[in-house]
Amino acid sequence: MASAALKGLQKFETENNITSNSIFENNSIANNMIYEICKAFISMSGCQKSGDALDFNDYLASINEKNYLVTFLHNRFNILFVDGGTVYHRGHINNYLTSGRCSKTNKLISSISTRIENETLLSECRALGIIEKLICGPLWRILEDDKISFFEMNAYWQILIEKIDKLSNDASELLKGNQIFHVAGADILKKDVIYDCLFETYDKFDALTLQAL
Repeated sequence: MASAALKGLQKFETENNITSNSIFENNSIANNMIYEICKAFISMSGCQKSGDALDFNDYLASINEKNYLVTFLHNRFNILFVDGGTVYHRGHINNYLTSGRCSKTNKLISSISTRIENETLLSECRALGIIEKLICGPLWRILEDDKISFFEMNAYWQILIEKIDKLSNDASELLKGNQIFHVAGADILKKDVIYDCLFETYDKFDALTLQAL
């Protein structure tokens, strides 16, 4: 699923004249940005040499925030979409980089600094985060539910097929944040601060996000 998303993002970037000199020629630039942010600002699996995770986490703690980034090494099915929620961190990251608190000056930090306010890339991150919140995340939680049988999953796959067919013509419904899958007695949508941020009304981002979706 992530591979298909990357192809779509690459096409979107080409249409919007987003180019890069990155050595990751087969990846989308938004994917590279997400990877770089995780590499720089996650303590457990980040880059100890070029990253600045400890100071970044101290900065977040000083403003009563937490680090919602997830290591990029997790399940390939979903991790790109999960970290698409890095759009939530864009303000914190940009403030951190411009406040003088970041002690590192290297290619990794420089690359993030030049990309973190790019509206096209942020719209792609938002689109990925929206797909995770409404489709990938809920589906994953349904699959993990022992009370839902293999045969019962057929109904959810059918809902997914019909929804994707509809969204392929008009994805604007996704911007509303409405729940797609329902399981009696289970909270599979997981509304949190990332959800709230993704479904705020971004006047300048909505059109690009819709195009990316």
